[in-house]
Amino acid sequence: MGFLCFYLYYRILNRIKKAGMTAHLSPHGLLLKLSKVYAVGNGEERAITEVPKQVRKIAERLELGTFLMREEFGLKNAHSRHAS
Repeated sequence: MGFLCFYLYYRILNRIKKAGMTAHLSPHGLLLKLSKVYAVGNGEERAITEVPKQVRKIAERLELGTFLMREEFGLKNAHSRHAS
């Protein structure tokens, strides 16, 4: 389990370094920000209800667009609110 955590931590860190955001973001900080994205479900249908503006900007810089796309999660009616 420790190796897997170590591996994932450095994969995230490398993505942050590649985007030139190490002065502003850590792997822990990124995961904390991404935890603000909510998906709700009702039977077979699920939707992303909120993607804060700051999270969208970070996801774009880190090329995490597929993370927020509905096809990634099999979501229908994906929405994003312009919240900060």
